[in-house]
Amino acid sequence: MLEDLFDVRTVLVGYALADTLCLVVMGALYRQYRKRSPEIGLWLADYALQFVGLLLVSLRGVIPDVYSVILANVFILGGTVLLYQGLERYLGRRGPQLQNYLLVVVFTAVQSYYLLVDNSLVARNVNISVCLGLLTAECAWLTLYRVGPELRSATRATGLIFVALVVLSVTHALTGLCGLCESDFLRSGVDGAVLLGYEMLYVALTFALLLLVSRRLYTELESDMAQRRAVEDALKRSEEKFSVAFHTVPDAILITLLADGRIIEANRSSFEIFGFTKDEMVGRTTVALGMWAQPADRERFVGELESSGRVLGFNTTSRRKSGEVFPTTVSGETIEISGVPCSLTVVHDSTERLLAEERLRELSERDPLTSILNHRTFHEIATQRLSAARDRRAAVLFMDMDGLKAINDEYGHSAGDQALVAFAGVLREAFRESDVIGRLGGDEFAVLAVPRGDASDETLTSRLYGLLAEKNASKALPFELAVSIGIVWTEPSAGSADLERLISEADRRMYQAKRSRR
Repeated sequence: MLEDLFDVRTVLVGYALADTLCLVVMGALYRQYRKRSPEIGLWLADYALQFVGLLLVSLRGVIPDVYSVILANVFILGGTVLLYQGLERYLGRRGPQLQNYLLVVVFTAVQSYYLLVDNSLVARNVNISVCLGLLTAECAWLTLYRVGPELRSATRATGLIFVALVVLSVTHALTGLCGLCESDFLRSGVDGAVLLGYEMLYVALTFALLLLVSRRLYTELESDMAQRRAVEDALKRSEEKFSVAFHTVPDAILITLLADGRIIEANRSSFEIFGFTKDEMVGRTTVALGMWAQPADRERFVGELESSGRVLGFNTTSRRKSGEVFPTTVSGETIEISGVPCSLTVVHDSTERLLAEERLRELSERDPLTSILNHRTFHEIATQRLSAARDRRAAVLFMDMDGLKAINDEYGHSAGDQALVAFAGVLREAFRESDVIGRLGGDEFAVLAVPRGDASDETLTSRLYGLLAEKNASKALPFELAVSIGIVWTEPSAGSADLERLISEADRRMYQAKRSRR
């Protein structure tokens, strides 16, 4: 019979041995390429979680089912999410991950229900098969279609293995729905056959990922070598053009001895950026001039140059003649001048870029209209604040502006926007800097407050109501504003709090307050 041919425990033992080998291979791959491709660490994390999950599954009947059924499969599914994230980063195709996190949450809930409430092996098998199928389908789509044309041939084998995993997951789900699986996992021949299929495909996936890394490195190496040859040929063909480019580039370009950093030549931008004259720079070392704010950084930079011949995007801090320290990005390549090892180094002043990145980061965290936290950032910060305040009472306030629709209808949406901006200003004035304030969308706002000492609904809202009344009376606002508020409190003994549940309950209480006032 099928259960005799595919004994689950035997398959699990073989799977564990194969998984151990795959984990070792992936660990070696990460160790070798972690500096060049740190995202391979996510692949390694997946293999580690898959191994632990498989180990827990193999202990079915020895340890509680909560660990061998729920936790084990959460590890397996969560590891697949990490693998997908690592592939996205490795291939330069990052995308949203919220749907995958939600998938893991839904999967855990369903798996728990069909173990603890309505024990059903078939339902659990269908659940894990469907969820794994969705995740591996994402991986297949990424490696076969989303990846750039230049890498598509390198990722094709990986993508086909993911397609096979999708087919296996769908087949497993269908066998469960058709009633072909046993009610006892350890006696299910179908589950044993499926496990064997997963084992073979994950071994194949390991070597496909190895091949993917090798082929991409080979492609990059060819590209680097081609670029280097092109630069050398261009220098040989036109020294005059090189001299013009050398002195007109806005970044500082230095030619230094690799051994001690003595400057042989520098372009005009070097003098402008660092504040030295040509006579002050040429013939002296970069360390003696104090151009490296952290001299140890030069040692690391030169070490990478000597080991690889090229360094790109080395972030450090430099110092001007005036003593001012500023951020820079340094790139370099080893060259030889009259047989002496030298470094061609480009120093870019990163001050403007870092300021721009900081501005973009702030824009991404703020609601573009009111400048308070947007929904996503409010959720992240409020969740962290709730976790840090487990031993204290915290309150979630859900607010809805009354009468915004009437303002929009009578004066137009630009007037409604003015009202929203004015209300956000009142919120910032009414609550403490330590409170988390965000706009959830439309005319809905939320606040997370962790008050000191005893507090009540009235103490939390009295300042807001008072400010609104005062500003309405003094005509300080563009329109007379009112608000409905729902409040939910957490208790220190309640353990970790679910922010979404708290917001939902506060929302419900806010509507109760609105209806009762009407």
